[in-house]
This record gives sequence, C-alpha cells and structure tokens, in this order.
Amino acid sequence: MRRIFFNILAVPVIVLLSQSACEHKRAMPDPGQGSFVGFLTDTDFEWQDWEATLTDSARSALADQVMPLVVNFLVGEVADENWRDAYLWSSTDSTQLGRLLHPIDFDADGLIDVIYSGPSGGESDVVLLYRNSGGQYNLKGQFMGRLMSLAAISPRGPLHFSLNQYPCCDGIVEQVTRYVPVLEADELEFLPAERLLFYVDTEFPVNSGVKQPFTIVSNSFNLRASPRLLGQQIIAPDATESTNLVARFSAGARAVVLAEHVDAEERRWCFVKVACAPPPQESIFFDIEASDFLMGWTRAR
Repeated sequence: MRRIFFNILAVPVIVLLSQSACEHKRAMPDPGQGSFVGFLTDTDFEWQDWEATLTDSARSALADQVMPLVVNFLVGEVADENWRDAYLWSSTDSTQLGRLLHPIDFDADGLIDVIYSGPSGGESDVVLLYRNSGGQYNLKGQFMGRLMSLAAISPRGPLHFSLNQYPCCDGIVEQVTRYVPVLEADELEFLPAERLLFYVDTEFPVNSGVKQPFTIVSNSFNLRASPRLLGQQIIAPDATESTNLVARFSAGARAVVLAEHVDAEERRWCFVKVACAPPPQESIFFDIEASDFLMGWTRAR
C-alpha cells in the first residue's frame, strides 16, 4: 500500500455564485429504466440534469476554491497511482471537473453548492457535500458509497438523495440508503430515512409499476435473488446445494409488490420490498434494523 500526500500551493479565490452567474436547474429528470438504479429510483441518474450551468471562468474559480478542500479531506488516505492524478488536474480541465465536482444548489437557497463524488482512497467511493455559505464552502455531509439519485421533493426545499453503499472484499450484501434533509435555523444535515438491502447478484426487473401492499399469511415466505426455484438453503459459502434463497419470513411479514414476472413454466413471481419488523427467521443479512427493508423475489401463491 502506498500513502500519498498532496501539497496545495494556490490560494483559493472566494466566489459567491448565484443566479447571476449560472443557469439554475431544479426540474426532476425524465424517468428511465433498465438497471437496479433505474428501478429503485425511477430515473437513470445523470449529473448534468442537476448541475448549474456555469461560465468557464466561474467553473474554474469554483474548482480553485473547492478542490483544495476535497484534497485536504482526503490527505492521508491510502491510494494508488491509478487514481492519484484525479486530484492533481488543472482547474481548467472541464472533463475532470465534471467527473468529480458537481455545482448543485442542494440546499435550495439560490447559491451554488458543490457535491464531490469520487475515489476516497479506500475500497469505496465517497460523497462530500460542500454548502455555500456566503462564498465560503463548508463540509455538511460525508458518506461512503456512490450517489445514485437526487430528488427535488419540494421546489423550494433541499434535495433528497440516495446512496448505493456496495460491499468490499467478499461481501455479498449491497444496500441503498435514502437520505432526507433536516433544516433548522439555517443548520442543514442529512439523515437516513430508509435502507434497502439486497443480495449482490439479485436480478432486478426491467421496470416497475405495480405497488401493492400485502401481508404474508402462510407459514413460511421465501425471498429469492431471482425469479426461479433454486434450492432450500440460505445462500452461504458452505451451502451444499445451488441456491438463490436469501431470506425466510414467518407469517405476519409485511411487504409491497414492486413488479411481477411470469416464468417459462407460467409461474407468477413478485419482486417485493419486505419490512424487517418483524425480522426474518433466517437470512444472509446481518445487523438488520427494524426500519430496514429486504428486496427480492417471491413466488405468488
């Protein structure tokens, strides 16, 4: 492992970015489909749909001011040469700027804030939220993972967002966490509102549309990673059979049908989001909280 340190030589220029310096965007992007990101968020996330359009000079000045803050945050993190140059680029390099720094008014106060989304130096990417407070940028949130969606729930309110927090090493559980803004007396923080857990090789539907709540009334309810009957053992490194079973629930579990599928044998499957209160009888998931949801397939009865 190699540890890399960065020297910041340039003095940042404080720039107050407002409506006069940019084109301000708040509209929700058009919905898309075709990936687990698209399925969970009803949109194929694209940064440019949310970014303010800055002049070249404003973009360059913003990079000069904020990138040193990001680098200083990451100083001392383990890194390698494959991504080191991401932090050593010229502020006029719009390609690198567009990939790492994103000018977005996430607190809806008319001033352009900045979201950094990129390497952290470890296994996971990191998302850093820098709030523009009268020309000074202050770190208001740091989250491990990859930002997968933004949402303007209210035209005049701070943005909501979701993070894909994927496993490292040999982990088999992936999660998506939805964060909501809490703004009190001009103090802004983002708190987790919902956590969706699923097996890393879960087969997601192409699209959704059905959202029907139901309660399990049978004695046992199996949650699988794909819409097919494959084994009766929970997925585990020492499993003695091929299996796609990720959890087993007892009667009384609450779930919502998000999509449906009919297989080649004309069996009907439902892709569901299952509440973890009450918790499953057994599963591949650990450290489950009552507010969590598990996602997967179950055969319709």
